[in-house]
Amino acid sequence: MDSNLHLAEAPTIPSELMGQLPRRTRISHNGIQMAIAATGLLAFAVFSSYFVIANALQARQTRDALRRESNETTGQVKRTHKSKVDYTFTVDGRSFAGEAFMPNQMAESLRDFDPLPVRYLPSNPAINHPAAWEESRSPWFGLTLSILSAAGALLPLGWLRSDRHLVAEGKPAVAVITKWVRGSRRSWGELRILH
Repeated sequence: MDSNLHLAEAPTIPSELMGQLPRRTRISHNGIQMAIAATGLLAFAVFSSYFVIANALQARQTRDALRRESNETTGQVKRTHKSKVDYTFTVDGRSFAGEAFMPNQMAESLRDFDPLPVRYLPSNPAINHPAAWEESRSPWFGLTLSILSAAGALLPLGWLRSDRHLVAEGKPAVAVITKWVRGSRRSWGELRILH
């Protein structure tokens, strides 16, 4: 289109943009998809936050109970992974199993079938942990992921709100495209508003 186009020669502004302010708006198909995606991210953020906090509280309660009222026995390493150890132990003729994350300094020293001191609750031996260290996983990684998910959900909702406000309250103008650059993923244009 000629960049010297005058307002009289330009296309007319659509009537729906000339109505009384604030104009009535409705969400587009893309807007609905964006809102669904944002809602999904927000639900994930809430669920993951709840899961992380519940796990952290449970780990703290277990650690405190094992400090106060545990017995100790010798178990056996069943299998080691990069950062975890699976083990078994026996209490009153019954076999129990457990797993725990290992500190970095312990990862090289434990081998399969090694003896392993284990603390357990006499009232419920299924609650147990290796005696050589305590649970030390931090909930911060999970909480950071939840916060980023929530931020990722709020960003498109903010865009939708901004677009709605622009359509409802914005002043229409006629413009012409003065430059257009097509990229590999996106296209960019420059506009000149006609007065």
